[in-house]
Order: sequence, then C-alpha cells, then structure tokens
Amino acid sequence: MGLVRFDGNNFKVYGEQDFPQAQTSRVYDVRADREGNLWGVMTSGTRLAMEPKGPFETAIPMVRGTVNNVFPRDGYFTGDVVTQTVKQLITDQKAEEPRMGMLDTANKLWGIGEEEAYLMLEDKLYYIQGRHYERLGPSSPKGSLAILDSAAIKFSNGNRLTAWYKNKPLESVTSIQGALASEPLFLQGKFTICWCPAGTFIYCNGVLYKLSFKQQLVYAEKMVDNLHIKELSSVYYQPSTKILFLGSYIDGLYVLKPVPFKVPAIPESLPDLSQNFYVQAVLDSNRLFCHNILFARDAASSYFDIRGNRWGALFAKNPHFIYFSKDSTLCSYDFLKKERKEIANVKSWVPLFLASLYDSTLYFATTRRIGIIKNNEVKDLRLIEVEKRIVCMVEHSPGSFYIGTQEGLFEYEWQQHKLRKINVLDTINIRTLHWESSNKRLWIGTYGTGAFLFENGQLFPVPQLVPALSAVHSFIDDGRGFFWLTTNKGLFKVNKNELLELAHQKREQAFFYVFDRNDGLPTSEFNGGFQYPYVWFPDSTLSLPTLKGLVWLHPHHTGIIYPDKKIYLDMISIDGSVQKDLNNNISLPVGKHALAITVATPYFGNPANLHLQYMIQNWNEDWKSVPVDGRIVLENLPPGKYSLIIRQEVITNNRDAVRLQLQIQVPPPFFQTIWFRVLVLALMAIVIYLLAGWRIRGLQMRSRLLEEKIQQRTVELNRTVSDLEKSQQDLSKSNHVKDLMISMVLHDLQSPIRFLNTLVKHLNQQYAHLEPGQLSRKMSELKSSTNALFNFTAQFFTWVRSQQKQFTVTWQEVSLGEVFEEIGHLYSDVMKSEGNTLLVIPTNLTCFTDAGLLNGILRNLVDNANKNTNKGEVKLTARQRGDDIEIELSDSGIGMDETEIMAFLDNDPLTYRGGLGRILIKDMLDMIGGKLEIESEKGKGTVFRVVIPNNRQV
Repeated sequence: MGLVRFDGNNFKVYGEQDFPQAQTSRVYDVRADREGNLWGVMTSGTRLAMEPKGPFETAIPMVRGTVNNVFPRDGYFTGDVVTQTVKQLITDQKAEEPRMGMLDTANKLWGIGEEEAYLMLEDKLYYIQGRHYERLGPSSPKGSLAILDSAAIKFSNGNRLTAWYKNKPLESVTSIQGALASEPLFLQGKFTICWCPAGTFIYCNGVLYKLSFKQQLVYAEKMVDNLHIKELSSVYYQPSTKILFLGSYIDGLYVLKPVPFKVPAIPESLPDLSQNFYVQAVLDSNRLFCHNILFARDAASSYFDIRGNRWGALFAKNPHFIYFSKDSTLCSYDFLKKERKEIANVKSWVPLFLASLYDSTLYFATTRRIGIIKNNEVKDLRLIEVEKRIVCMVEHSPGSFYIGTQEGLFEYEWQQHKLRKINVLDTINIRTLHWESSNKRLWIGTYGTGAFLFENGQLFPVPQLVPALSAVHSFIDDGRGFFWLTTNKGLFKVNKNELLELAHQKREQAFFYVFDRNDGLPTSEFNGGFQYPYVWFPDSTLSLPTLKGLVWLHPHHTGIIYPDKKIYLDMISIDGSVQKDLNNNISLPVGKHALAITVATPYFGNPANLHLQYMIQNWNEDWKSVPVDGRIVLENLPPGKYSLIIRQEVITNNRDAVRLQLQIQVPPPFFQTIWFRVLVLALMAIVIYLLAGWRIRGLQMRSRLLEEKIQQRTVELNRTVSDLEKSQQDLSKSNHVKDLMISMVLHDLQSPIRFLNTLVKHLNQQYAHLEPGQLSRKMSELKSSTNALFNFTAQFFTWVRSQQKQFTVTWQEVSLGEVFEEIGHLYSDVMKSEGNTLLVIPTNLTCFTDAGLLNGILRNLVDNANKNTNKGEVKLTARQRGDDIEIELSDSGIGMDETEIMAFLDNDPLTYRGGLGRILIKDMLDMIGGKLEIESEKGKGTVFRVVIPNNRQV
C-alpha cells in the first residue's frame, strides 16, 4: 500500500507514483531521530526522509538513496557511526551480515541516540557508543528486549528482568511492579513490547500498560483495557492530548482518546427507567439525588420512590433532607427515616427553589406564585401576575429578583410586592438566568432566540456564531475565566471576556470549544428549562442532566485540544494536473482554468472544533469554510493578482489566527495586454487618418445632396401646409357638427320637458277639481311624457357609450321575440297617449348580434314612427331574408318624399335637420354590420327595414 499520512481528519497515501525509482511501494518501518526527523526504509532497501520541500508544505517522503546504515528494530534512528560499529562488531564476532540495511530476527538494534544503541547479537547484548562497543553481562536465554529512558531491559519468562543503563547494570531491577506482575500470559512471555518517543508499552491479554521508572524500580501502569486488538504492531502516545494511536498488522489504525465524562449507572433493578433526567440535588460530597435515584460516587446507586414531579425542583436542606413537589403539593423527604411529608398545597407544581445569597431565607416558586419556606412550613405565598409560567429566578440584591418566564423577563421586589416587566425580551421564552453580582451583569439564555447580556438597563444580544447556541440552557462559571454552556447540540466552553466583548461588539469572533458524542458524551442534547440545569459537588465535579442520563465531569481537569498547528500546502492542481513544485506564488496559464488547492493541518481533537476558513482578497472577500477534505476549488478567476488566505477561525489563548497566505496571478489574454493596446492605438491612428480623408470627400458630396434634399423638403413642407389647412377646415366642420348635435339634443329635450312642466303645473293647481276620468287621462299623459323622455335619454346614452374607445360589441344569440315583447311593453301606453296603436307581430326568430345596440336602433325607429303618426297604426314584424334577418317597422304617418329619404340615409349630419335619432340609428347599425332601407310616400306613411347579418363569423 505504501506510506500513509493521517492528520486527524484525512488519510493520504504515498504509493509507487511517489517513489518511481524505488520499484516498490512497500515501506518496512519508520523511525524518528532525537531531533524529531522521520526516516523510513522500504523493502527494496531504499531510504526515505520525511521532509518538506518548502516552508509552506507538509513533510513528504523523499528518496535518499539506498540504506547504508542498519535500521533500528525499536528506538531512535541512528547514524552512520553506529552502522560502522555494528559492521565491525559483526566482523569481530563472525556473525551473520545484515541484509538490505536491516537485521534479521536474531540480530536486532535498539537506538537510543545518534551514536548510541543496544545490539542483540544472537544471545549476547552489546552497548554501542560511537565507534566503541561493550558486551553487557554474560549470555542469557532468549527473551524480549525493551528500552526505557535509554535503559535496556531484558524480559524473561516468570517476570524475571535484567536491566542496564547504557553500560552499567541496574541491580535493583529484577521484576516488574504493578498489576502486570501477576498476569498469567505475561508470566508465560506472551506479550508485545512497543516503543515510541513518549514511552515504552506492553500489550498483554487485551490490556495496554505503560512502563516507567519509580524509585529505581520498573512499574507497569494500566492505560487501557478491553482492547482486543489482533497483532498489535505499534503504539504512538501524545502526552499533551493523552491520545493513543495503535497500529495493527491486520486491523489497521486505532485512535483512542481520553473520555473526560462519566455517566453514572442507574440501579440494575430498574432497567426500563427513562434516562431523560432533569432536576437534581447534591446531598453531600458523594451523593446526588435525581429522578428518584440516589447516585453515590463511591457505591452503588439506589432507588427512592418519593413520587415527585419529574420536572419539579429539588432542594437539599441537609445531606438527608430534601424539598420537592408532588402535583400541587409541596413535600419533604427524609432519607434517614425514609419518610415523606406533605407541607402545603401551593396551587401548582414547584419549578424552582432559591436560597437567598444575603440571609437564610429559602424562596420557592410555583408556575405563577412565589413563597417562603421557614421551619418546614410555607409562611407566605404570593400571586405574581405573569402571563406564562415562571422558569428561573435570581436574586440581584436583598429581596429583589429577576424572574425569567416563558414570555419575557420581570423584576420583582419582595418587600413592596411590586412586579415590573422588562420589555427588552417581551414574549421570549427564557431558559436560564445567570447573575454576576461582582459586576452587575445578567446573562440570559433563551429557547430558540440565542443568548443575551442585560447590563445597566441595556440588552446586548450575543451573536450566534454557532447555530447550536440558539437554545442555551445554562451559563456555568468554572471560576477560572470560562463559561460552560449546555445546549441541545453539545456542551460549549468559551472565555468569559471574549463572550463579553462579543456581546459589546468589540470583537467579531470568539472560540466556542464544543464537546459532543465524538468526545464520549452519551448524547449531545442536554436538558434545561428549570432553575438549576447543573449542580456542583464540593470537589468541583459538575453534574449535568441529558436525554440519556447524568454526565459528570471535572471542568478543571477536562483537557482542551486546540487547533493551533500550522496550516500546510498539500497539493496544487490546475485543470486536474497536479503541480510538482509547491510554493506560495501560483501563476495560472492564460485563459479560464480550474485551480484546486488542498491544505492540511494536524488536529486530533473533535473535528467540530476545527474551523478552517478561506478568503480571496481582491475578488470575493467573504470568509468561507474549507471543505472537510481540505480541497479549495477556484474556477474562472478573472485576470488579476489575488491573495488566497486560509486561516483557523479562532485558536488558543493568544487568539491569533493561524494563517497560510498564497499569491495567485492570473495573466490577462493577449487582447488585454499593453503591447496589444499600443498596436491597436497605432492601427486606430492610421484608420482615423484614412477615415478623415474619406470623410472630407463624403462631406462635400453630402453638401450637394443636402441642397437637393432641401429643395425636396420645401415641396413636401408646402404640401404639409396644405394638408394642415384642410385639417383645420375639417376640424371647423366637426365643431359645427358638435354644436348642431348639442342644439338637436336641447331641442329634442325642450318639448317633452316643457310638456311635463305644463302638465305637472296644471295637475298641481287643478287635481282637487278634476274628475277621476280626467285625472286618469292626465296621469297617462304624464306617464307617456316621462317614458318618452326616458326613452330618449336611454337611446342617447347608448349612443354615447358606443362612441367611447373602450366600447366593444358583445356578440350573442338574441331572441327577437323577447326584444319585440320588451318594446311592446315600453311603448304601448306611449302610443295610446298619442292616439296611436302599436301592433307587434310575435316571432321565434333569433339573430347573432349585440342586444343593447339592436334595442337602441328599434326603440329609435318606434319612437320616430310614433312622433310622425297621428291616430294611426305602427306595426313591428320580423322575417328571414336569405341568410339575414329583416325587421320591418311600418306606420301610417305623414311619410317622407325622396329628398327627405336621401337626407335620412346620408352620413353627413348636416344634410338632415331632424332629431338626434337618425344619427344614433346610423352609428349603431354600423357597429353591428346592419343596414337601413326606407320606403315612403308623402302622406301615406313610411316603412323602415333593418337588415342584420345573422353570421357568427361577423
């Protein structure tokens, strides 16, 4: 497979493509020297050195020729001097020569420095220092050899040890001390020894031990048990992080991280008990009560069914006595007597108890009441006018409280029984309150709205740099400058000063170190929404309730692994082609390309705390997250010079971001270069010169053409003047027509209005003296006159509406029988008043036209016939005429001669001196595509025929 690099997040494999001259990818071993440099050897005998090519690159394996020195089986890498001494010793002892720079199973080297080592040659042990060697002790049976703090320790079966410090025997070391001494498999010699710069380890029967010297004796300290790793081959230990890396010949790599949390077990007799824990109370240094369970740190837990509210508060008065609530009853429980007592009915369950910081008063709160407990009795219980239940409460001065509810923040004065709503968090569901009495600050956690700081009457929201901080259950001050925040998505640790500056907008970032399931928590969801979502043991052990039981931790002993290592440039590829030379100046070829940059940083903590970001100056200066694989892809950068900055968002105590800065240059295409622009300018000058000459000639020609065009325009202008004069004449004629129409309308309105006025005046004066018959005739005359006036105005408004631009003809199937019937009802009485008779011949015919316009035409014709007939007959009929419909209206009136008929049918409104009706009829007929025919003889009546096309395609 080759050589594999692991940075805590990603694996990178170096194979045959990276060692073409080695003819293999198999790496036999890797060792560090005293200076921390890494060396490797391949099965082909090729020596590798892990070195960076430049200051921005990670260390990569580089071929350094064939191994000329023996490669240690364990310990530090040794130099050429040790190699020469080993060869001389082999020659002197006439032993077997090592092959390919490695010793066979009988000949092994343990390096302890550049020029120091132990050599096991057959059954003899030698100490080498420079070009000198010395045999250590007599021959001994075969056994395992280990180096510990530069000392050599020979293990024999039965826990027999022989030890030397360089060339001096350690007489005090005869056996191993500790638990390993009695392990049967160890006594039988069935164990594995592994070494790394941080120590020597023994793996035996699934347990890993670390060896150490104590008072000139060798002790084996148990580090990890229940491993059960097959064929353990190597151990690497980081003392700073306490992380163990374990390598196996067949099972790969194991990473073991210390778990700073403890989840206390519930009693075995209660396997089905819900582990969704809430309120808890510390009784003494070793005992804690929660969820009806008495947890003991030095003994098994026990169950006490006190039957309290699951979410109700607990308060330990002393190590054996607690207060709690059952439904709406305040109760107590004595663990010594195992006795439960009901104290008082307090109207609802109790979500909190609060011991005063200023005296011995013990306050408690129900959902909407606050009371005092004294001598195991409720002394005062007051109703608090809050809209939703009380969640938490802090005392900021004697008898003065801040109260957090499910709908906002309140301040309450006990002595005055005065409640004041603080409007800064109106309707917000408050989860927790934390009061800092030394500097008068109130930290507020909410459910879904984030965290806030209330100081000097002002509210400062804490920016939600981490989405999980939208719901903060508690602010836990560890007394060493840090807050621990419990949320639904993990436990966060943040510097208090940074959080304060963040709230005051004095900084843009703060480092929120998160603990979640990756760190050994049973769940990332902590519980809250009550007075104390955490409690302290006297030894500063913290107890937190979660959805999966309690979590105990000691904040002062919980290790933090900060992502404070250097960021390295790992790979650069352009359009998929990997670049061999890596440096911080990248130049792209001309054109649009895809640039991929891979970065890496060693970090073995929780990946959620690694916040690599990148930003491109001079292009898009927004910080973006680096993908998990460290690969940043930039496509189609426009020409220019850019700085790519990769940083760790926030790190360690100095708070300076670790940065890697790369310069990127994208050359412009040829048409954007200076020489191209100079060439274009020169060509433009030549073109301008040629164009100027052509332009002058063109202007001269255009001058002649312009003179000809002016003459042509003069002729056209004269023609336009003539057209304007004609338009003026037409406009005058149109205005004359309008004046005429106004006169016609006024004339047509004058007679019926005058008649109405006369008739009404007569009725007003004589109605009391008129006979019923006379009064009836007068009322008929009045009805006829008003109908005539209404008919005229209806016809006129129909015509006016038809003249509007937005008017559209509504084509539909129209029943002529219904139209005739409506006209008959409308004009029968009007006809009678004039002494005429209206004869309407029923019909079943229909036509496709506009009903309103057709009604207007027929009403005008009927009204005209009535006016020009005296004691005669007006007849309305309809018939089919080919594909058309013919409507005929005949009367026995005064009739018309040929001149009057032609004038009636003429489109010129000035040729006929009649009323407005003729104009209305002509306009409306034109709209529906109809035509009017007239037959008449003077003194014998008139026949009007309206012909309407009955075609749906009209």
